[in-house]
Amino acid sequence: MEIKLGIWVGKFESSGSTSAVKIIPNKSSLRSTIVSNIFTACQGVKTTYGLTGDSHMMKNTEWGAVAYLTESKYGRNGTEITINDNSSFLTGDGNYTANIVQSTTGNIYGIYDMSGGAWEFVCGVLDSKLSNGSNYNFTATDSKYYNIYASYNESKKIKGDGVYETSTSSPKSYSWHQDKFLFVESSNPLFVRGRLLSQWYGYRCVCIRSLHRRCLQFP
Repeated sequence: MEIKLGIWVGKFESSGSTSAVKIIPNKSSLRSTIVSNIFTACQGVKTTYGLTGDSHMMKNTEWGAVAYLTESKYGRNGTEITINDNSSFLTGDGNYTANIVQSTTGNIYGIYDMSGGAWEFVCGVLDSKLSNGSNYNFTATDSKYYNIYASYNESKKIKGDGVYETSTSSPKSYSWHQDKFLFVESSNPLFVRGRLLSQWYGYRCVCIRSLHRRCLQFP
């Protein structure tokens, strides 16, 4: 029998601690974690949840794939996701069952905190900054875990990461229903996605694995 690969996406922004990441509602999302520690934290998620596959920090193209799916008939079909503007950065805006308008599917089975919450670091990185000290240390990481952008201008042209295809304003500094994002540059070598509520940076974990288990995980 053919085994197909799928993607497990954290239903909420990561919470808990870097030594034991949790994907649960009504918890303050982890923020201001240095990127090298985010890699390690997300690699441990498969053990915490008993997943078979390869867990890692979310790539820029994986974030984009969720945006594409949300825009399709299998998601919200163009209906805007509302923002999680919880001042305490609570995942699911503190009550995910009452906030289904913030879900990528418009019901409790979707992904939350894609708009609002904390800004999310994603693995789209400026090529010249692959080894930039402890904050952006990718030297020990396989290239399959990140998208490389050769320059700031290139990051504005590449399709497939859900930036330009879902942009709703000009100049292209907002994408996917007016959510803010940052292109990679020397002072900001990682892509950042999600609505600008503050300068706190969070993250989300994913896992590539076979499709015999649920792709949207909620313990």
